[in-house]
Amino acid sequence: MSVLDILKMSGALPLNELNLRSSGSSAQLTQELRKLMDEKLVAFDGALPTPEAVPGETKPVQLTLKGLRAAPP
Repeated sequence: MSVLDILKMSGALPLNELNLRSSGSSAQLTQELRKLMDEKLVAFDGALPTPEAVPGETKPVQLTLKGLRAAPP
């Protein structure tokens, strides 16, 4: 399941919880989030942490309005 799918179903999630719900590694998650942030589909307050810091990061990740429109129904 993609990050967009997870966020559409759950709403904003802390990064550590999103990491638990996604099927990939922390490194894969940060790569996907970086791409989604570059496309302005998701928002994260500040810079994404390193993959090693993801399990302890509690800042929320949320879909932007553009991300809500792009996420599949």
